[in-house]
Amino acid sequence: MGVIRMFAAATIGLVSTVAMAADPDQAIRQSLQKIQPDMPIEAVAESPMPGVYQVQLEGGRQLYASADGQFVIQGYLYQFKDGQVVNLTEQAQSRSVAKQINAIPAS
Repeated sequence: MGVIRMFAAATIGLVSTVAMAADPDQAIRQSLQKIQPDMPIEAVAESPMPGVYQVQLEGGRQLYASADGQFVIQGYLYQFKDGQVVNLTEQAQSRSVAKQINAIPAS
């Protein structure tokens, strides 16, 4: 009976670990909060770069992170598209600032 309970407990633990790893939003938030507990994270979403997530901070700043939250990149993400270099970070920051401006009530 003891072996069955140990196996069941191990299985539940393994399933819980897999479930946590399957949620990049949660893994990334937990990792960043270890760095700075009051980090103002607005959103976590897939970036155009496969396997990399974009972390939107209050004020329009952007970070990038691996799905498991073990790697964080601070800087610009560029994409070479149709012979042009596109600064994806700058585009995301501009959208965020525009959203904040549009949220200001007209006086």
